[in-house]
Amino acid sequence: MKNKLFDKWNNVGTFSVKLSNYFDVYQHILTPFIGKKITLVEIGVLQGGSLHFWREVFGDNARIIGIDLNKNVKIWEKEGFEIYIGDQGDSSFWKKFFDEVGNVDIVIDDGSHTYYEQINTLINCVPKINNDGLFITEDVHSSFQTKYGYPSKYSFANFTKLISDTLHSKFEGTDNKKNFIPDNVKNKIFSLEHFSSITSIKIKDNQGNPTKLVFNEGKNNSTVHEWSYMKQSKLKNVMKYFAKKLKFLKKIKFINFVVIKLDIILGLYLRKDQNKKCKIFFENEFKK
Repeated sequence: MKNKLFDKWNNVGTFSVKLSNYFDVYQHILTPFIGKKITLVEIGVLQGGSLHFWREVFGDNARIIGIDLNKNVKIWEKEGFEIYIGDQGDSSFWKKFFDEVGNVDIVIDDGSHTYYEQINTLINCVPKINNDGLFITEDVHSSFQTKYGYPSKYSFANFTKLISDTLHSKFEGTDNKKNFIPDNVKNKIFSLEHFSSITSIKIKDNQGNPTKLVFNEGKNNSTVHEWSYMKQSKLKNVMKYFAKKLKFLKKIKFINFVVIKLDIILGLYLRKDQNKKCKIFFENEFKK
């Protein structure tokens, strides 16, 4: 495996365990932070290997903070790391933690891997991450392990789908106006990136506003949007034929109103019909 981060991790003198693909992921998402003065928080200290790894990656300018339930990990304070003992599933712990530490740049959740703790950690940490920072959850495969409660509609992986839904439904023209996640979290999430067993959230301030259509100063012509399924409709073609033949009727407001409404209804029907065809992409017969 040729990866600079893997080499650093492999040469750290304290024990650590990572999945084999994580080093490529880290190289992809963490490179912009290398050499900068940052504050990194990792939940799950274990034997201290990761803390030493992050110091090797980011250098002595980085403030490395570890969080764990086990008080024995306090021994790593003698190595220059800040250690906090607390429960990531306890929101009061997070309030006290950030009141003391302040905002941070990167949070890596390598803690319990249970759904409630993962979700609670995300909700409490994202609002406290600096602009252009990252919230990273490791071992998301736990959402698909029986010992953690799989199958469950309340898994961490399913919660990230709610985040994705929230991002995509921000457009002011969408009909789904549900707010799936808290405003102070939504306002900070710029993007959601998935890798094998890792989810990474990019943080940017002021992301809560709806997105809108914007138009440039280019010349606008009469070209209209075409859909293949509309063109394939025999009924649509019949309507277009009569529309051409009976153009003069468009001058009558009521007739024009009816034609527009029929066109909308037909379009809705055809789209729903085509959506039914999507079933194959969601069911096992597509995989055969």
